[in-house]
Amino acid sequence: MALIVAGTLAGTGAAFAQAAPVPQSDPAAPQSGDEVDIVVTGFRASLENAVAEKKNRDQVVESISAEDIGKLPDASIAESIARLPGLTSQRISGRSNSISIRGFAPDFSTTLLNGREQTSTGDNRAVEYDQYPAEIMSQVLVYKTGQANLVGQGLSGTVDLRTVRPLEYGRQAISIGGRGTYADLGKLNAGSRDKGYRVSGTYIDQYADDTIGIALSGNYLDEPYQIQEFNAWGYAGFNGQGVIGGSKSYVTSTRLKRLGLSGTLQYRPVPNLTVTVDGFYSDFNDDQIKRGIELPLGYGQDFNSPTNPNGVKLTNTTANSDGFVTSGTFGNVEGVVRNDAFERKAKLYSFGYNMAWRGDDGWNATLDASYSKTDRQEIILESYAGTGYGQNAGAKDTISFTSGETGTRFSPTLNYSDPNLILLTDPLGWGGANLQAGYFNDRIAQYRFEVEKELDDFFGAVKFGLNYTDRDKSLTPDEALLALSGACASYASPTSM
Repeated sequence: MALIVAGTLAGTGAAFAQAAPVPQSDPAAPQSGDEVDIVVTGFRASLENAVAEKKNRDQVVESISAEDIGKLPDASIAESIARLPGLTSQRISGRSNSISIRGFAPDFSTTLLNGREQTSTGDNRAVEYDQYPAEIMSQVLVYKTGQANLVGQGLSGTVDLRTVRPLEYGRQAISIGGRGTYADLGKLNAGSRDKGYRVSGTYIDQYADDTIGIALSGNYLDEPYQIQEFNAWGYAGFNGQGVIGGSKSYVTSTRLKRLGLSGTLQYRPVPNLTVTVDGFYSDFNDDQIKRGIELPLGYGQDFNSPTNPNGVKLTNTTANSDGFVTSGTFGNVEGVVRNDAFERKAKLYSFGYNMAWRGDDGWNATLDASYSKTDRQEIILESYAGTGYGQNAGAKDTISFTSGETGTRFSPTLNYSDPNLILLTDPLGWGGANLQAGYFNDRIAQYRFEVEKELDDFFGAVKFGLNYTDRDKSLTPDEALLALSGACASYASPTSM
């Protein structure tokens, strides 16, 4: 874009000549007849780049670019991508974790990093975007249609995450950022946190007459997530009316810690040849505490059954015009207190080498080699507690309830936080406590060679090439039943952890 300012400068000079001597002009300043380039930066430049990508690509694509280096505003790149048309993020523990394209499950898409297929931390090919900090990405391209040279493309679409290329960026940049976070629900579990932070930094520069470029980015995140959960199980029949048949109410506290590092080195010894080496590393820890209670309220059986005197009783009911019981009192309720711990650790490594030749005669060639690896380990521990071992062995509860459009509120008579009343045991014969552990590995080695001939006729260019991908994915699950030592059927709950 150019702006001609000759008329404005000439008129201004004439006005000053009548009032005072005209000062000597700066030789570097724009003179009459000069054209001044206007450089668009910031958010407008981001929109302009996204529109240009959609126009210039042969495929149907969506694009998002950083407003400036290190300034994509979201915790993970999934939150940024989810703003694009036809894309939706799926949330886990309150944060965007995976991406659905045009309504398909994440399993049907593929994620690339700088054009190379990436391993995943999940049990399938769906990439969990929690691994990728938004601050170290400069651009994301989402291909909604296929093309022959797009290797590893998914059925629903392909997401290509792009890190900055220092020689193409063309100038020095230093970016440092940080922010604090606060969970407005507070600390729902003992030992959890309601405050967190994230910091990031980026350095880009060029050396040796712009023949060597380097880009380094880092991000560290330590944030809490607090969640309240309610599950009604289902609705049972009572005298021709519907009533809540059971309840699972939990509070979940998650602490996510993630370190993301990215580095790129470029070397351009001659204008036609560019060699690029880049790497990405992510260390991801997700620790979760889940505490709550499950209330079997007679789902699947008749309330007040004379043949089951120990079964759940339902009295003092009030129903609405739709035949739904909105309030009442449950008796003989045996609640099950659940305390679950979930630990997940994952490390992702990604390295790439690219050599690109752009000939003056229209012949271009690219050689690319990459390696991606993911190691994941997770442990899930479930424990049950109640007033006694087995059915009808301990104290039973009488619970009044009120059901409405926003859920059901219970008012118990037992104190489920009393360690003298609630014992570590198997109250209803559900199997005690279980320990589940999983060890996961995913590895991809990829090699690609491409030759292109630019043409000046109806066809803009002709490309042909070869690609070889070697992928190995394995999962080792272990599951065990934990029991109390000796012949104990129950054990007093610890007052502190």
